[in-house]
Amino acid sequence: MRNYKIIGAGMAGLLAGRMLKPDQVMIFDKQESLPNNHHAVLRFRSSVVGDTLGIPFREVKCIRDVETLGNAIADNLSYSRKVTGTATLRSLSSVSSKPVTRYIAPPDFIQQMAKPFEEDELAFGLEAREALGLMPRSPTISTIPMPSLMDLLDYPSHLRPNFESRSGLVVKARLNGVDAHATLYVPSAKNLLSRISITGDELQAEYYASDGNYTALELYLNDEEDGNRALLSRALSKMGLDFSAVESSSWERMKYAKILPCDDNLRKRFILWASEEHDIFSLGRFATWRPKLLLDDLVNDIRIIRNLSSGKSSDTRYKQALNW
Repeated sequence: MRNYKIIGAGMAGLLAGRMLKPDQVMIFDKQESLPNNHHAVLRFRSSVVGDTLGIPFREVKCIRDVETLGNAIADNLSYSRKVTGTATLRSLSSVSSKPVTRYIAPPDFIQQMAKPFEEDELAFGLEAREALGLMPRSPTISTIPMPSLMDLLDYPSHLRPNFESRSGLVVKARLNGVDAHATLYVPSAKNLLSRISITGDELQAEYYASDGNYTALELYLNDEEDGNRALLSRALSKMGLDFSAVESSSWERMKYAKILPCDDNLRKRFILWASEEHDIFSLGRFATWRPKLLLDDLVNDIRIIRNLSSGKSSDTRYKQALNW
């Protein structure tokens, strides 16, 4: 039986902990209680995560569409520049109004993921640096952003890639009498609103400011009667609904709303170095800095890390797991 440290009690860390049992696991997080810091729309393309955990997912049909600027090229490039600052062909290029199959986790998914852990297997209120020093060297899985782990390990600055990311703001609302699954992309640069999604009875409206300054928008949102209501009403209107459907609402900032690709060779070099020199294995979108990585993909990554850390695999398979 092996002892594993897992840094981060978000979905990636909890999934790793569940899959690594019956080995001994200790999961650390800097927040004071179980975090739920996945702000983006949580839809899965397969049921593999639910099947692995024994948590039933709901299979649904989801409609995605674009409030078009007139042609697909303009839609793609304008949307990309709006949310990332660069004009490239992103996931918008695959969007069509034809329904697609998606899988939805239950509302208490995070709590269900954490339920099998004993109290002494979860430690909150500890920074990553503290967690790394608490136990003798043992296989460690890091889900924290790659730049943060580089800082913790004093990784040489000249070997670090240039990490670019965009912050954002999301407005959420619980809706009455709504059970739908749909996403509308808004490419126009004239509108801070970039994407509206409904998952069941929850609406999420995402906003991006080209200069990264959200002060005015936050002040507007704090005016619950006018600002919050006005922004939600505009988003609801685009989805064919009105404010009478809103039961409750909230908003929050997203530090890493979007991450951009970095130098692939430098990124991979660090991941391999951390595993060889410190027995630390990077897991998840931010830890491996892979913008297109999905939670569905982590099931296979965790299996590879388990085999590698127990001497049953080679670093070649680890590289393959990390999309090398």
